[in-house]
Amino acid sequence: MSKDFYAFIFARGGSKGITKKNLRKINGISLVRRSIDLALQLDNVLKIFLSTDSQEIANEVNSLDVEVIKRPYELAKDETSEILAWKHAINVVEEKFGSFDKFVSIPPTSPLRSLEDVKNIMFLLNAKFDLTLGITKSKRNPWFNMVKKSEGNQVTKIFNDKSFSRRQDAPLTFDLTTVAYAAHTSYVINSKNLLDGVIGGLEIPEERSLDIDTEIDLKMAEFFLNQ
Repeated sequence: MSKDFYAFIFARGGSKGITKKNLRKINGISLVRRSIDLALQLDNVLKIFLSTDSQEIANEVNSLDVEVIKRPYELAKDETSEILAWKHAINVVEEKFGSFDKFVSIPPTSPLRSLEDVKNIMFLLNAKFDLTLGITKSKRNPWFNMVKKSEGNQVTKIFNDKSFSRRQDAPLTFDLTTVAYAAHTSYVINSKNLLDGVIGGLEIPEERSLDIDTEIDLKMAEFFLNQ
């Protein structure tokens, strides 16, 4: 298999929901280290990079074949768009190593994914798609059992389409996962929004699509990893 991807792990030191989330450990291994360990197993990855504003996170790759990219403070805030960190990392890498064609991001917040999940998302990237990612069936359907709330606690349907009287008849919808994102480098550099292009989605089973955002998510991840 040709080595045609550069792999990136984006890990901020701060987090709104969980303090030092990317350094939190499950079974003794931090979330960021789990992403790095998976990236090291990918046969078609030429180089691996860790983009972070935290020296503590950077220390996680000591002695590993991983290059650290120092992320500027302004690109590590809660409100910073993820694509800006991606663009910064690509520019740093291209200045040092030259241009490259394919990019894969392996977020630390998806510890239940499998190696095959990431490989398949990468394999799905071709001339047809600008970016590929993982999707999983939605637990709630916006056509049937999701609502929005206005002042006075009034709730209304998100889509007021009377065509569907049963949830089973409503269009099937999917949630985005953070399992992995593969993209053509030129698309990332030239886009303002990651989902503006032609996007390919690989369906991931619910049991491997958990996104760590709360303490409860961490406990759930530990439970499933121990099964």
